[in-house]
Amino acid sequence: MKGNVAQFLGFTLLAFLLLGFVQPASATETETTGDVAAKILNTVDRMNSGTPDSELERHLRGKLESLSEMEQGASGGFEPPPDDTSTPPADDAQFNALKELMVKMTPLERVKAGIWFLVIQPKTPRRDEVTRMIDQNAGTLTGPESADYKDYMSVRKSLSGSSYSNRIERWQDYAKQKPSSAFADVAKREVQHLQSVVKEKSDERKSGFSKFMVKLGIVLVLVVLAVVVIFGAAK
Repeated sequence: MKGNVAQFLGFTLLAFLLLGFVQPASATETETTGDVAAKILNTVDRMNSGTPDSELERHLRGKLESLSEMEQGASGGFEPPPDDTSTPPADDAQFNALKELMVKMTPLERVKAGIWFLVIQPKTPRRDEVTRMIDQNAGTLTGPESADYKDYMSVRKSLSGSSYSNRIERWQDYAKQKPSSAFADVAKREVQHLQSVVKEKSDERKSGFSKFMVKLGIVLVLVVLAVVVIFGAAK
């Protein structure tokens, strides 16, 4: 019995060490928590071979398999399959599409299109080029349009480094206070865009917590299953 207790404690410690909720060391590694759990369980099985499966053991094995599928995205959508090699759209293609659209636009529409491109592509390497396009077209705006543009851009510059919540609140106020501004519609669109970004980040945090809980579930089921196998073999 002491040997079985020592064996169980050893495998429990090994489980928590190996399944320590760490990400793969490189992008090329695809081993999941479930994969490691399966290896540990195979070792337990080999050391306690010849023991018939009990109903509880079969249930726990099924639960472990189900959690492993959830971790890989086969059930629950927690993460893409390891062989998913999809890439985001190229920035060049979007920039070229912007230039094609601008050909058919008025100067005011070109300014708005350029601003919106920078809103949805804040890390674009084309920032300087798009900014020049905005400035060139802004120089041809009518008097009222130019005044609205300068007012709008002063608000935008004041928000540099602000949080999402502050930006949302400021653009909501701008749209309410200046509904006749030529850029009120851009402010409203930005509010919607920022709200979607906030929601997406919130979903990502929830997904991260769900993934953690799945990994924790795998570890706990593995430990309980090891108890059943090890002490079942001692009977």
